[in-house]
Amino acid sequence: MAVSIGRGAMKLETGLERLERKRCCCFTGHRQIEKRPEELSREIAQTALGLWRRGIDTFRAGGARGFDTLA
Repeated sequence: MAVSIGRGAMKLETGLERLERKRCCCFTGHRQIEKRPEELSREIAQTALGLWRRGIDTFRAGGARGFDTLA
């Protein structure tokens, strides 16, 4: 079991939760995007597929406009 502290809160993690974090990818980025959305969406999909092939099975993204909503 491990302890992580973030934003003033303390959380105990089990071994399973640590393992799940190792298989998780979080996407976040700028709100203003220089590339065309179609091009960036294609790159995100290719990156996610490559990560999935390497064992990443959980993908998360923020909710802000811009990159987060494309991911």
